[in-house]
Amino acid sequence: MKKIIFAFFMAVSCLSFGELKDNIGLFSEEEAATINTAIEKVEKEKEIKVYLNTVIGEESFQLENPQKTFIITYQKIGKDIVVTELKFTEDLKMGDKAQEIDLVLDSLKEQLFEKNYAAYTTALLEQISTLIPLEDKSEEGDGQNFPEDSGETKKGFFRRVFSRNP
Repeated sequence: MKKIIFAFFMAVSCLSFGELKDNIGLFSEEEAATINTAIEKVEKEKEIKVYLNTVIGEESFQLENPQKTFIITYQKIGKDIVVTELKFTEDLKMGDKAQEIDLVLDSLKEQLFEKNYAAYTTALLEQISTLIPLEDKSEEGDGQNFPEDSGETKKGFFRRVFSRNP
């Protein structure tokens, strides 16, 4: 009875959060719970969305709102061959950090070869999250800066419309 309740809880939590979609049964229930907590931690720290999908072959995953998103995809290619694919949305600006990402993947490849996918995933999330820059809200500011607003004196709407020098 406890196993049924735990399985139901895990199914509901996975469906409600939607971060981990294990289509090929790569993770056990306990591993899925630890991975979900690691995903939630990264999402809260970096204010991004993390998706983890396991697929057979070359299935794809489409996003509804592709902003500030990090996608990890495990593809089962052969009988015992599983490869990892990482994708970042352009607004995370991870293109210039390709060398650091390669170093992270090289340091974790032993766990992948040993088929310790849960430990690999949690370590990957922790190390990649250190590479993702925090959003700097001070750069955005409250309003937009337009060149016409840069003057010392601001004119009202009617004065701008009817003056010779708006």
